[in-house]
Amino acid sequence: MKIDTSSPDKGPFPSDRFTRLDFSQNTFLHVRLPKPDCNARPSDCADIDVLNTLDGFNVQPRITVPFTGAIDVNTVENPYVQGTDVRPAAGRAYLDRSRYRNGMAVAGGTLVRAFASVGWLWGGRWAASPDYQHFSRTGG
Repeated sequence: MKIDTSSPDKGPFPSDRFTRLDFSQNTFLHVRLPKPDCNARPSDCADIDVLNTLDGFNVQPRITVPFTGAIDVNTVENPYVQGTDVRPAAGRAYLDRSRYRNGMAVAGGTLVRAFASVGWLWGGRWAASPDYQHFSRTGG
């Protein structure tokens, strides 16, 4: 899916879809989340009432979402290789890693160094079945 800044459904995160103009807030916005059926889920409605008083920005966020999963980057330019199997198949054109092209993750390259700087490991270092698209905190 391509980013479309005119559409909240296709815009980059975060979006202003659930905010409203409010000059009493530092950001001139406040959150306005929709509520579920409050008869069926009263505690959810109470939580949303509190969230809807906020401007959506806080240097000490009350909600955090930990991300521990792997990330697969530019899958065509950085295919997974197992024997003669290349996934996705269009990635076969990028098997020669010595011929760098935009989007490729390569040893010592910007993308690999950026992930390494925050402790993530690259699947392209796997000798038996290189996964050039794969980055993870655990290396697996």
